[in-house]
Amino acid sequence: MELHPAIAFSIPFLTGLLSAYLAEKRGRKWSTWFFVGFIFGLLGAASLYLFPIKNKEKVLTTSKPKTPVKNQKLWF
Repeated sequence: MELHPAIAFSIPFLTGLLSAYLAEKRGRKWSTWFFVGFIFGLLGAASLYLFPIKNKEKVLTTSKPKTPVKNQKLWF
């Protein structure tokens, strides 16, 4: 029994989308995990939970706080 080519492509595509969605929620790169899910299927999506959740907040240590400029005319 042969699978229709559309079905044979859609199943890996859907597992890739699932992996990308879960990776985005866990703070990972969605593009990398799309291909992992596409190639390895549900095993790839499940392997995402072996890694710790990344912190989404990025701390900028080199930037100075912005101070408002008072009484400066910008265009005339």
